[in-house]
Amino acid sequence: MKNEMAEHFHRLFFIWAAVFVFLMPGSVVSVASAGGSWSPDAGVVDPAVAPDGGEDDQFRYAVGLLNSGFTRQGIRQLERFLRQHPDSVRVEAANYHLGLAHLQRENYEEAFDYLGSFAASASHKDEVKIARRLQLECAIAVGERNIREARPLFEELASAVGGDFAAECRLTLADLLFSRRRFHEALDAYLNFIDYHPVHEDVAEAWFYVAACHYELALRVARGRELLQSAKSALHDFLVNFPNHGRADEAEEMLAEINRREAERTVEVADYYLRVRRNPHAALDYLKWVEESYPDIAPAKRARMNIDAIKDAHGVPASGGYIKLPLDGVKAP
Repeated sequence: MKNEMAEHFHRLFFIWAAVFVFLMPGSVVSVASAGGSWSPDAGVVDPAVAPDGGEDDQFRYAVGLLNSGFTRQGIRQLERFLRQHPDSVRVEAANYHLGLAHLQRENYEEAFDYLGSFAASASHKDEVKIARRLQLECAIAVGERNIREARPLFEELASAVGGDFAAECRLTLADLLFSRRRFHEALDAYLNFIDYHPVHEDVAEAWFYVAACHYELALRVARGRELLQSAKSALHDFLVNFPNHGRADEAEEMLAEINRREAERTVEVADYYLRVRRNPHAALDYLKWVEESYPDIAPAKRARMNIDAIKDAHGVPASGGYIKLPLDGVKAP
């Protein structure tokens, strides 16, 4: 968790650095330039002195509060500005400044919404890219606190942007769900990523995590063999389709563990039939399957010992075998 948080804020640092480059006076591209964005060289404001002018003065006062460090007051003033002037040419700039201000205060969901409103109307591609990237970081930050609240943010962003960035959004959500051990949801998210982006370079990695989700679910739910069979099938498919993948060795180890657990669970089923149901014939069927399917692992040794014990104690032949029975009045030729 600490490493994930460190990586998250490391990414945010570089994105914020890019934002500040855009906000510098005299920069080649002025963020929200169409809305007349306020800049440090325009001076500071006195938060105790409210503007008595019109729309322009209100906007400059609000952004001046932000630049002077009065973030909370600046947010209130800008939100009031948007309510009073919904058709202003400065709406785009107001949305951008509100997004940055809420991000600074770690109000990630509010920042996500304002940055999304800005990106939907902005015309400069570089400005839109920065806003969308900041939205993704907001979604990640929300997910680290509450993954349920973050899912709609990832889905909204992926639907809005398309292309490779949409793929990154969907894969990031799947990875976040997996890291939170929400394997059912992560499985759906990885399959969703594959469905939307079938030729993406990370599809093979996604298929590995599909198998890993099945694997984790099989280990978590210690009942029956259905989940073990699903994990076994998913891991086998991954190894067949991507034999040279960097995670192939890891998948082999996981498959070996699934085989071992399936064998152990089958021997336990045989014990149930033998000790509880008093049905050595049924027990032998399960034990024989373990002996034939996994001859080189530890549960097979236990299965062979139980098979011999059943034969000796009950005179029961193994599946497909027979024993001689005396028949009164009948002689062998």
